[in-house]
Amino acid sequence: MAKETIYVVQTWGAGKRGQLIADSPMLMTVEDAAVRRAYRLEEEKAAVMVFAQTADSETGEYDEPRII
Repeated sequence: MAKETIYVVQTWGAGKRGQLIADSPMLMTVEDAAVRRAYRLEEEKAAVMVFAQTADSETGEYDEPRII
């Protein structure tokens, strides 16, 4: 099996009436880099979240996402 973990930094901006608008997710290969990016973005974004997901590229199976 060829399992690989990706780290996703998801940010949201504030809409005109206060609603959250999702930005494009940023995919990273190293957890530390994803967490550092999230800390940098929290100053300018309405919300930031980092999660990890492990997938098997051979079978296409994904584990449950894990919030970091």
